[in-house]
Amino acid sequence: MISYFNYINRVAEGVGVEDEPEWGERGSSSQGTTGATPATG
Repeated sequence: MISYFNYINRVAEGVGVEDEPEWGERGSSSQGTTGATPATG
């Protein structure tokens, strides 16, 4: 099942489908963030 979604995501990326706005910044969930604003400085 995971392989299917990975395949579909790659196809969608290949044809240029854009992410939904409410998904936020790409890759933020894979980095393990909690949604907090990162510290700058």
